[in-house]
Amino acid sequence: MPYEISDEVIYNGRSFDVWFGLYETETVRDAPDTGLPQKEWIEQSRLVVRTNQDPQIGPGDKVLARKVGIAFCRHYGLTVRSAPGDAHEWQGEWSFVDLCWKDGW
Repeated sequence: MPYEISDEVIYNGRSFDVWFGLYETETVRDAPDTGLPQKEWIEQSRLVVRTNQDPQIGPGDKVLARKVGIAFCRHYGLTVRSAPGDAHEWQGEWSFVDLCWKDGW
């Protein structure tokens, strides 16, 4: 992981663990000149939010998890993107793609 931060966030009296990471991933796309498959590197960020106590966050807590994530990003001086990527919940953990970014990375 080229860049990552993790910390506890207290939000409205509840404790959350938040993890942020920037990374590069490989994908395959068609080459513009030949149409043949070629590798391409894509830069992405991921932010993960989960609670440290009951009640756990679940599928209906996207807005809460996003608010916690944005507070975390602003605290660490990360840029909050106006059009983030996908977000999904799995087993009490919300994950956001490209919600925040570290400028100059």
